[in-house]
Amino acid sequence: NMENFMKPFLGLIGFQSPLLNPSDEDEPGLLESTQAGVCDIVRLYTDKYEDDFNEWVPKFVQTVWDMLTRTNEKGRFDQLVPKAIRFLTSVVEKEWHKKLFGNEKAIKTFAEKVIIPQLKLRESDLELFEYNGLEYVRRDMEGSDVDTRRRTTVDFVRGLCKFFEQQVTAIMKGYIEILLKEYQS
Repeated sequence: NMENFMKPFLGLIGFQSPLLNPSDEDEPGLLESTQAGVCDIVRLYTDKYEDDFNEWVPKFVQTVWDMLTRTNEKGRFDQLVPKAIRFLTSVVEKEWHKKLFGNEKAIKTFAEKVIIPQLKLRESDLELFEYNGLEYVRRDMEGSDVDTRRRTTVDFVRGLCKFFEQQVTAIMKGYIEILLKEYQS
């Protein structure tokens, strides 16, 4: 029965159509909401039904990864991106899935394509900080109940560090140095 559910879920996560793009780029559309729901479902399967779901994990990791690389900083993805990253965090924290993330090239690609873009300040972050600084700090720094891109990305990096601390530290240090040089110039 697992295949009857997982194949359509994979299809939904990988699906893209310009016809389903919302007219308001700051609000999630039907597709983004559906994909966020599927990411929640597969995260629960990863956590609760490891034995049954184990063979599907690599396929979902790849599909979610591909989807994340297609997203951008627009508000319509603010619900989807944290849920997708939470799924990846759930996977990376499991010892039997560490081979999916274990090579340095994979970690470097995750850092470049997912981690760094989600940690950067967006225009909406700056607006929230200017409008209500206390709420910004509460949401992003103190770990409120709201899943933000930055909060879930930090949790993902912590999950990666569980098994790959040296590689992650070296790679992230390199990116921090590059960004600092970029800022200085």
